[in-house]
Amino acid sequence: MAASKKKKPKGKRKNRGLKVILVFLSMALLTTVIYVAANQLHKALFLAKTVEVQPDLTVGGAGSAPGQFQQPWAVAVDSQGNFVVSDFGNHRIQKFDPAGKELFCIGKEGKDPGEFEQPSGVFVDADDQIYVCDTFNYRIQKFDSKGHFLKLWEHGFYGPKGIMGDGHKALYVVDTGNHKIQVFDEDGNFIKEWGRNRPIP
Repeated sequence: MAASKKKKPKGKRKNRGLKVILVFLSMALLTTVIYVAANQLHKALFLAKTVEVQPDLTVGGAGSAPGQFQQPWAVAVDSQGNFVVSDFGNHRIQKFDPAGKELFCIGKEGKDPGEFEQPSGVFVDADDQIYVCDTFNYRIQKFDSKGHFLKLWEHGFYGPKGIMGDGHKALYVVDTGNHKIQVFDEDGNFIKEWGRNRPIP
């Protein structure tokens, strides 16, 4: 006769199941503790890097009076520390001295030279000449340091919204609606471009 197999006592099987449950509970508890500790550490590191600062200068407020803004869009600083602000919602450009006193205001809503349709990007070159993305007139306008109109150019723009110089008399224009960058010299002569509208598959 074959030897009969010994049956494990039920008590031992219950103890083994209890041990497995305790291991899983311990792991879950440990995971929770680690998560909470990591979260607290993240908050502590974030707060340690956060420094409360006070502005050196505050200019403007909501409105259309001189020195006020409706959706100010961009700012550029000239060689004297004066700064130019595109006042998108008021269709104008304002220039201030380093103390925040308004020096002059350029423009109103319109299509003539010196007028704007929601100006956005601004840039000031080494000669303190001002370049403005006249967004929905689809053009760039150029002014001297006193705000006198010099010239404008169009080059198939569709909502240009950003402009920056490279320090070597090249201007880079973000042609938003055409999904590309266009490059010009400071007289508005086209140099090159890259990018295109790529349809979503």
